[in-house]
Parts: sequence; C-alpha cells; structure tokens
Amino acid sequence: MLLFLFQADVSSGEDLSSLEEKIAKLQKHQAFQAELAAHEPRIAGIKKQLDRLIAERHSSSPTAKASWARLHSAWQKLDNDAQAHGQGLEEAQDILEFHNQVDKIEAWIRDKEMMVQAGEAGEDLEHCLQLQRKLDDVDSDMRVDDARIKTINALADKLIRQGVFLFSHF
Repeated sequence: MLLFLFQADVSSGEDLSSLEEKIAKLQKHQAFQAELAAHEPRIAGIKKQLDRLIAERHSSSPTAKASWARLHSAWQKLDNDAQAHGQGLEEAQDILEFHNQVDKIEAWIRDKEMMVQAGEAGEDLEHCLQLQRKLDDVDSDMRVDDARIKTINALADKLIRQGVFLFSHF
C-alpha cells in the first residue's frame, strides 16, 4: 500500500516548477516518511521470525528466505526512492527560504533608502532621537544584522554546494 502511494505520487508526472507546490509536496512527503518509520518495527519483526524459522530448520525456511529477499529488496528500494524524492523537495524549501529572506532584506534596504532620501535632519533632539531609532530598527521586528546575513550566506553556500541555481527568478 505504501509503495503504491509513493509510486503514484512520484510517477504522476506533475509539474513541480512552483516552489510553493514543492513545499506542499514536502509536507506530504514528510508524512509519508513518518509512515515508513512507523512500519520499520514490522519489517524488523518479520526478519526476526525468519531468523527463528532458519534456526529451527523449519521446512518452510527456503520459501520464507525467498519471500524475505523480495520484501527486503522492495523495502530498500522504497526507502532509497523516498530519500531521493525528499532531497529534491528539501532543496526547494531551502530555495524558497533563501528567496524570502533576500526579499525581506531588499525591502528593508528600500525602506532605509527612502528614509535617507527624505533628507530629514531632525528639528530638535527628540526628533533626532526618533529618526535614529527608526533607522536603527529599535521598534521593528525586521532587523538586519550580522547574524541574519550569516544565516542567509550559509543557506546560499548550502544551495551552491548542492548545485542549485539561486537566482532563477530574476
């Protein structure tokens, strides 16, 4: 059943060009991976039963061995395919996060440019302090500092190592 669902999803031929669609697919895939993990003990239990049959030299041991080989091979293929599929989706999530962070910083820069171009010099000390607080993002939830830039650069480096072209939407 799990194999069928995974194959249907992978072979559906859907165009995953939209990063948002890939994020939705990633969430679905993460649920699928959780389902795989939940069945891991069942596979281990089957292997234990096979080992017990072999140890007891049961007459159906050869048949059970052949069945185990087919099951184990199919399980390994499913697991490998799921990991490969998930890797592409996680790359899409990283790309989306990178672009979102860059967009936020660009908006922050535009905001600062507008403030500087406005040419407000401040009428008195209180007004100057207010302008400085505004420029320093004291009351803002959007703060661009070294930590944010380092985080974005680390994400960009990760994507470059993966061979992902970051600026495809420009």
